[in-house]
Amino acid sequence: MSLKLSADVSDGLDLLTLQCVRITGTSKGSFMADDIPQEDEAALAELAGAVGSFLSLVGFDPALLLEPADKPRLGGRPGLYVEVDALTGGAGVYVGWHNSKDLTEAVIQAARRGDLADPVLPVHGDALRIMFEALVELLSTAGFVVSEAEGYREYQVRVEGIAGDILETVRRCRGN
Repeated sequence: MSLKLSADVSDGLDLLTLQCVRITGTSKGSFMADDIPQEDEAALAELAGAVGSFLSLVGFDPALLLEPADKPRLGGRPGLYVEVDALTGGAGVYVGWHNSKDLTEAVIQAARRGDLADPVLPVHGDALRIMFEALVELLSTAGFVVSEAEGYREYQVRVEGIAGDILETVRRCRGN
């Protein structure tokens, strides 16, 4: 299975609008991940492209993970990632934060030593929690419909759709 954005993330917004028209009948209407069939991977990739474009606009450099094989290429790269999951019952678009490789390795070493008092542990956990809270606020304020991801996706945001005019804002700022 392979997911591909139909254009560069910064250029994919017109295609996302077309996808919204196809699914909801209007480019200004709400676009919900639950409204699209799980097998419609292209729609998930387009939603991920919109999220990535918005996060880039506000100053982040998110990694786009469009298929499971993309995860290892992060290689310890800290920062935001936007992931498309089309394989599980929770198919959707997820946004999360990776702490640095150094911080993650320090946590692993503390756990191996059984040192639960190591001050690196709360730094790691607090950074994940604070970034999760910030992402929920930032994305929902922009008009994305978000929820807390469930299961093994602790501190990840599930983007369920677009309910605002954020696409127009991104287009205008990018000069499209």
